[in-house]
Amino acid sequence: MYVSACAPSASPARPIPSRRADTTRTTTSVVDAENAAITSAIVALGHSLRLEIVAEGVETEAEEEFLHSLGCYLVQGFRFAQPMSPSEFVEWRRARPWA
Repeated sequence: MYVSACAPSASPARPIPSRRADTTRTTTSVVDAENAAITSAIVALGHSLRLEIVAEGVETEAEEEFLHSLGCYLVQGFRFAQPMSPSEFVEWRRARPWA
C-alpha cells in the first residue's frame, strides 16, 4: 500500500499549489508495527498540513479498515478493481454509480 498527500485546490484567500508528497510504501501487512507507525505518521502529517490523503495500492480489507481508522478515506487499489481499459472503466463505473 502507498500513502501520499495532495494539497486541496488553491483558494484566493490562501493559495496552495496543488502538489503531491513523496510516497511511502508499506510492503507487508498493516499489522507490522513499523509499517503501521510509518503509515500513521504520514497520514497525521498530511492531516496537520490540511492535505488530502490518498492511499494507493490497497489490496485487503484489513488495509482499508486500518486506513479508515486513521481518517484516510480516499483509497484505491486491487481491493476495488484490477487495471482496465477506458471502455471497461466506463462499463465498470456505470454498474457502480456510488463509486
